[in-house]
Amino acid sequence: MKYYVLILSLVFAVALTASPAYFPLSSIAEGFYSTGCVSCLDGLAGMNILDDSAHNGEFINIRHYINSGALSNPSSDARFDHYQVFGTPSFILNGKTRIDGGGSWIADGSEYLNAYKNYRFGDSPLKMNLSSWSAATGQLSGTIEMISPTFNITNQKKYYVLVENDVTTEASHIVRDMAFETISLSGLGNVNNFSHTFTINPGWNQNNLWVAVFVQMDDDTILQSVSSLPLPAYNLRAAMDWEPRVVVTGNSTFTSNPFWVFNLGNAEDYTMQIVVDSAPANWFFNYCDEEGYCFPGSVALPIYLPANSTKALHLNVI
Repeated sequence: MKYYVLILSLVFAVALTASPAYFPLSSIAEGFYSTGCVSCLDGLAGMNILDDSAHNGEFINIRHYINSGALSNPSSDARFDHYQVFGTPSFILNGKTRIDGGGSWIADGSEYLNAYKNYRFGDSPLKMNLSSWSAATGQLSGTIEMISPTFNITNQKKYYVLVENDVTTEASHIVRDMAFETISLSGLGNVNNFSHTFTINPGWNQNNLWVAVFVQMDDDTILQSVSSLPLPAYNLRAAMDWEPRVVVTGNSTFTSNPFWVFNLGNAEDYTMQIVVDSAPANWFFNYCDEEGYCFPGSVALPIYLPANSTKALHLNVI
């Protein structure tokens, strides 16, 4: 019981906000390839494994080809130049993490999966929504909302990407065209409305066309992305705006910053439980919510999350 009282005293010392100042990050990877490149098969295999590990709301992948006939285009050439990609394959995640070359560690997905781990529970100051897309007309529209009360975007780039799946047996997620506009946005709740129309080549399969939109900063960081790909009906995300790798030493206690759980899909009953991979036998774990209620970490407890709801939790270690 004294453990429980101590945990409560730690919880009440943490100031929790009523709503998150960020939204879950949707990561986007740009792959760079060319036909006739043997090691590109390793890159494509690794990308497919990474793509299968996350749904379309968590991870988007698009692929640029250079010197590859009908798979290439000036927009993809420009992205090769933008990132100074001189060899294929190359993998660039969220504009920041770059992995060049092939090999077994690429083909089995491990290198790409390890890179993605650093972003899987990442946060973004932006919430993006793609409200309409027509493959017949090439027209898309949507909104970008500023979730952070402090983050400012001034004269940065908003990219529109037209993508085609299953172009050949091996070539999918192929970038067909790209365009960009500048974006400036600040102030909690302020919204940038966007729209763009691509010219659709009659040789493309309209059933396989989709679009993505992302915001990229001058330092190449991609803040957020969204696509027209379908999302799962049950879409539970978690995000945090702090570094989750923490070292606790000595006979001490630790209370994490709050992290948020976002139910972006249908309402559902879930189960919460802390699963400890490895810890000393005398360590105690629990978690608390923003209302001040604490729960034993080792016990599976039910929780109901309505659609479009959020819940703040934080971890206690003794």
